[in-house]
Amino acid sequence: MSNRARWTILIGFTLVVTVACAARPMGGLDSPAFFNGVIDGLLAPVSFVFSLFSDTAHMYAFPNVGRQYGFGFLLGIGCWAAVRPLW
Repeated sequence: MSNRARWTILIGFTLVVTVACAARPMGGLDSPAFFNGVIDGLLAPVSFVFSLFSDTAHMYAFPNVGRQYGFGFLLGIGCWAAVRPLW
């Protein structure tokens, strides 16, 4: 293995470990949960385009409740895959 490949692997591993250890604030009682995740997932394509031109718009609510919001977001995004015509 070349020296360049070793450095690339070392830097990549360091970045992954550093990001994996990052803490995030947990949401409270008024934070977005499952149904907000579904709605945000359904609106994700529109939110993505809008976020390209705005600094205040985001696709994913933060902070959120956690797994409940993430599961709802995936279900909402999954609806877009379900309506896509299968060729």
